Amino acid sequence: MTIDEQIAKKLGTEVKPYSTRIEAAWEIVEQPGIGSSCTKRTIYPRPSWEWMLFKDGQMFMTEADTAPMAICLAFLKLDTPANKS
Repeated sequence: MTIDEQIAKKLGTEVKPYSTRIEAAWEIVEQPGIGSSCTKRTIYPRPSWEWMLFKDGQMFMTEADTAPMAICLAFLKLDTPANKS
């Protein structure tokens, strides 16, 4: 299963290019109850994005070459689905 398929399954939506398009990844950030914070690293060891997602007392930070991928990796670490009340 691709990362985009995993995200879609967790969100209960159709598969979109979550890991490559910021517009699609932003749908994750806009889910009710999810908070986020990001940092763009521009120096050593390489340029990258760090993204933190918060939900229900959980916090996960990930790093990736692109913002969409960092958002996806953090979201997949959350234990609960984004659409869970």
